[in-house]
Amino acid sequence: RSQYGVQAMVPKRKEPFTKQMLISHVLGAPAGLDLGGGWSLDWSSRAGKSLAALTAVLAQTGFRKSEVSVPSQLDTLHYCLQRSHLHWVIQGVPVDRPTAAQLRQLRAGDFAVLTPPPSKSDPFDMVWGGNPIWLPFVFGEPLCAAIALADLLLAWPTDGAVDSAVFTHDDGKPFTGSQLDKALERMLLHAYPPATVRLYSWHSARIFLCTSLLEAGASRAQIQALCRWQTEDSIAVYGR
Repeated sequence: RSQYGVQAMVPKRKEPFTKQMLISHVLGAPAGLDLGGGWSLDWSSRAGKSLAALTAVLAQTGFRKSEVSVPSQLDTLHYCLQRSHLHWVIQGVPVDRPTAAQLRQLRAGDFAVLTPPPSKSDPFDMVWGGNPIWLPFVFGEPLCAAIALADLLLAWPTDGAVDSAVFTHDDGKPFTGSQLDKALERMLLHAYPPATVRLYSWHSARIFLCTSLLEAGASRAQIQALCRWQTEDSIAVYGR
């Protein structure tokens, strides 16, 4: 209650995605689904492949929505993941701009490597900017970010546009946070009642990562580093 005796409206905390939910009801959302704002889901399009790669990347990295989108189309990409943040290690060799042949022949031991962009907890990229995130190629894994990123680049190469957003609409413009929120809501509403859908947001991927790491037996220090938190206190909030 507030100091005036009025019951405060506390929103329900978000729940973690489950792996099955991400595979079946996000990546498994049907083509043609209305995602709002005149956007219909087409997994073969640039927007569709971006959405698939974004889902896998969030599940494996715990990036915040603000790190893979912009608040509005008028905002800069300063806090948004750009193609200059994406690198590769293929057959043990660092590669900035892989060829189509290299991307098609990825195998165990190869990695997509993402350098974290600036964030609200690290606005000048001084804490985590020097700590790249290694995403391994895992054949047959539906949430493999390396495979999804390679699929996106094969369809839409960088062509030197390293300062463009990684995840975009068909016109090459970055997703806005509100567009991603509406898309997720529509995908989940296709499978769940509204009361259930309200328990989830893209931040549920960050909770999913923390919870999965706890389940896998990672140490608190490892989880803090992998989720890019300033202290371990967040683990008590995010871990389920």
